[in-house]
Amino acid sequence: AIPTGVKGPDLDGVNPFIEFGGKAKRAVISVKGTKTVNPEMIREVLGAMSEAKPIGVLVLLTPPTSGMTTAEAAAGFYESSGQKYPRVQIITVSQLFAGKQIEVPGPKSPFAKAQVEHEKAKQGGLM
Repeated sequence: AIPTGVKGPDLDGVNPFIEFGGKAKRAVISVKGTKTVNPEMIREVLGAMSEAKPIGVLVLLTPPTSGMTTAEAAAGFYESSGQKYPRVQIITVSQLFAGKQIEVPGPKSPFAKAQVEHEKAKQGGLM
């Protein structure tokens, strides 16, 4: 994620991603370090989202309330190249440390990868 440095429409940061076809978009990120959380935090993320920022991520120190998970599910999905991604994603700090990542479209190469050569080629002498 890239910090924005200012509060406002992008909240705390953005995570750029490229859709299949090369169109650049961003996921807005809001980080809440307080122990008291509420569904208003989801509404704040939804207000920062747009066509160019179709995914919102809320990072929490504590687990979300049931109202927050309901609002997360009600936000629906963003579809890109036949894949569905949650429009709003709630992730706790402990989940991040455990390796969980946000779900955003990523570029997938249409080209096959070459096999890795494990044996070094022997270079012949010049003469």
